[in-house]
Amino acid sequence: MEKIIEYYGLDAQGYNQQNVEFLDLYLGIDNLLFLDYNKILLSNSPLYLAMKGDIDAFMRGMFVYLTRGQNSDLATLLKGLHETNATHLGMSKNKPKGNSVGDELKKEIFKNLLFLRSSFLKGNMEIDSIYFGIENIGPDRISDIVTSIIKLRLIQFTQGQCLKHGIQMDRVLAGKTFDSSNLSWNLNFVDLPTYEGKPVILIPKDIVSSYASISGTFHSFIRYGFNKFFKTSPVYKLLVRGKDGKKDTDLKRKEFNEYNKVIGLNPKAVSKQILTEFDNKDLVEAFAEIRKKVRILTDDELVEIIENSIKKAN
Repeated sequence: MEKIIEYYGLDAQGYNQQNVEFLDLYLGIDNLLFLDYNKILLSNSPLYLAMKGDIDAFMRGMFVYLTRGQNSDLATLLKGLHETNATHLGMSKNKPKGNSVGDELKKEIFKNLLFLRSSFLKGNMEIDSIYFGIENIGPDRISDIVTSIIKLRLIQFTQGQCLKHGIQMDRVLAGKTFDSSNLSWNLNFVDLPTYEGKPVILIPKDIVSSYASISGTFHSFIRYGFNKFFKTSPVYKLLVRGKDGKKDTDLKRKEFNEYNKVIGLNPKAVSKQILTEFDNKDLVEAFAEIRKKVRILTDDELVEIIENSIKKAN
């Protein structure tokens, strides 16, 4: 099984993961890396600003359709979400689900319309809210969502890299791409490199994370919410400790977690409370805090994760 640089002959020109801008992934499998929206925010390059603009437009569209009760338009907007197999990212264990992923995502989002509406009305239109507040949407699924929305920008990046490195491209059907100017999904033929007759989309190497890293972002959000609100809240002290419990000391995270376990409140439910009960300025601060810890993976770290992907695939 070959990686991108070897397959397209760039190794003969002295290229490796250290001196190219894209991920040198194994072709024909899903590599255990995931697109990370928070890393897109780290750069002010025209490409990443365009990506952010597409995501913001998608979220504004969701907000408008939700608050106006335009469920038909919302369903159309969500219908385009899909697993983009051409990126070779994810964890589908060589059984890509493709467009069926869009149906699963749409179902989860529709199940959570009241939560999303409450969150949006607080002024929070962060795409991370979908990940932080909705069950069954983990790092892999939020990566699928982000990839779907910015797919056209990834295609443009791929075309630029192919021109730079002399990689042959063929005219292929790209699948659905999002047009942020009118919130529509379009089917387009585009020029892309191919592998075994299927399109390949290259990924900038500085906007991906491991599964554990994206999971860590979620747990950092919960931790921030606990420290900012729950541990000093008189209401939660009464709920957790009862009327005879100590009111003059802060809640401990352990007793808070144990209380939530007893009443059947999982971490996603706690996160959902933060997203709907916090003031918007607190939420802005929360997102800013967790993003301070976001860092770009080194080339060596990327290579290690990619090599582990092939081991697990075998």
